Amino acid sequence: VPLAMANDAAVSEIQAVKVFPNPSTGLVNVFFSTKESSTCIITVTDIQGREAIEYILHDQPAGEHREKLDLPGLTPGMYLLTITGKNSRFTTRVAVSNQ
Repeated sequence: VPLAMANDAAVSEIQAVKVFPNPSTGLVNVFFSTKESSTCIITVTDIQGREAIEYILHDQPAGEHREKLDLPGLTPGMYLLTITGKNSRFTTRVAVSNQ
């Protein structure tokens, strides 16, 4: 369930976002699609807004994408995972739990 979309471009540029398993013990699969090629940035922030991890995906072609993110050393709790494209942003929650 998305928390926020930056604008109507978010609906058209970044689509079909799935994050699992959720909750995660440290490894997360992120599926999303884009309508146009661009650099995409995936950030994970804690609930206080501090950036924990950033993945930069340079020159991603339009289409479907699958990224496997390792979330090493994160304290168990709730985090926000944000995918930022050329003109849009998509944010969803991900929970990190103990193993």
